[in-house]
Amino acid sequence: MRTSRLSAVVVSAVLASTLIGTAAIGQSTTISSNFNGTSVTNPEYVWFTSHLTSLTGVPLAGGTLFFSNQTITIFDSSLPGGKIVLSVPNGSVTIDPSIASPTIVFDAAGSHTSISAMGNDPILSVFSWQVPLPTTINLGGANPVTWTGDVAVSWLPTSTVTMNWQWAAAVYTPFTTNYAALGVLPTDQNGFQSGTPMNYIAGAQACINAGAGNNCLAGGARGGTGSNYTGSNSGTASLQVTTTVTPEPSTYLLFGSGLFGLQMLNVRRRRRHA
Repeated sequence: MRTSRLSAVVVSAVLASTLIGTAAIGQSTTISSNFNGTSVTNPEYVWFTSHLTSLTGVPLAGGTLFFSNQTITIFDSSLPGGKIVLSVPNGSVTIDPSIASPTIVFDAAGSHTSISAMGNDPILSVFSWQVPLPTTINLGGANPVTWTGDVAVSWLPTSTVTMNWQWAAAVYTPFTTNYAALGVLPTDQNGFQSGTPMNYIAGAQACINAGAGNNCLAGGARGGTGSNYTGSNSGTASLQVTTTVTPEPSTYLLFGSGLFGLQMLNVRRRRRHA
């Protein structure tokens, strides 16, 4: 009887540990669009941004959505081989009701947007890319331009969320690949779209210091001059992503240790009654 009670304790501990870990099932998503015909050449930069337009089914406690394994493929006859594939840094959006105001931070892993609740098109990921030499590369008429990535969610309780997203692209010169220096808006704010690089728009000091007068926006990709700071949005892609409860590696170790312990208890019990 005692061995049975101990067995129940060990099994319960294993099950509890199993429920602690969640593993997200990634799902691929793609949006194809095009550039608007305006000349885009070196040394100009294309500023790519992607953002959520809606996210439903999030638990009250919140959680994190991950956007990884991203590529942007640009098809244009001026490119060697007719296309170029760009690797985009990972992105994440964390929903946490305790957050006072939206933020975005950048590190070696990519971009991390944090919001208190879904709304105002939070940034999924961003990418700054300088058009390469030679100057015969001109991406004005690039078509299609395809953004692909894997979406996954991680939170408890398990749930299925429905998300919609878009991407946009504008052209700047000069610009930078130092994302922390761009002043990126994490959400739509004060009439500016999420992803606007506030330090490089009309009258921004960083742009003036870069030697471009009072406006680094060049026009091109999916944007024009004036105030089209992120470029026009692509079409919208919609998909559903589900979290599942699965054992983490530490759970397997605990499970194996528990079984070994039960076996030793049984051996000792048989010896006492022999």
